[in-house]
Amino acid sequence: MTNAEFESLDSLDDPMTVGAIEELLERGAVDAYEDVQDLVNYRSRDHSRTPMQWDRSTNAGFNEGEPWFALNENYTDVNVAAALAEEHSIYQYYRALIDLRDAEDVLVYGSYDLLVPDEDRIYAYTRTLADERALIVLNWSAEPTCFDPEAIEPIEIDAATVLLGNYEDRPADPPERRFRPYEAAVYRL
Repeated sequence: MTNAEFESLDSLDDPMTVGAIEELLERGAVDAYEDVQDLVNYRSRDHSRTPMQWDRSTNAGFNEGEPWFALNENYTDVNVAAALAEEHSIYQYYRALIDLRDAEDVLVYGSYDLLVPDEDRIYAYTRTLADERALIVLNWSAEPTCFDPEAIEPIEIDAATVLLGNYEDRPADPPERRFRPYEAAVYRL
């Protein structure tokens, strides 16, 4: 599910958010709710309180009565039924991650070694268990970012096998690899 759009102070339920906005209004720090609406729509805890979007039916299949909280307007497209039916949905990706973790002991029991602790865009680490080794690389930024594991630590990458990626097309081998925005890849080394 995605964040909802809260059009007015009355559409909010979170006491911390409502209290903070009321305080800003009383102090004159803002003139109207619209002055902080973008921030509220980005950060409010009320996003997690919207009814679960099960399907595209009335009230998103949540209930037959009036939901206690407004539905996100995109519920006809973003819902559980749609995610289950879509081959490349976040749901299907998480299932693949769980299946991979169940199949690869190295991902569960392997020792963890962080590769680039000072990098704020790339999170990369290895997991090692006996003679098994995995490399996990995630681009945490909205920009394409390069990652060269050989420049960091001697890693045998010649025989690297891609186990999973979060883009529809499989990621390339890791050397000097350009990772797309928010791309994640798991390799067997």
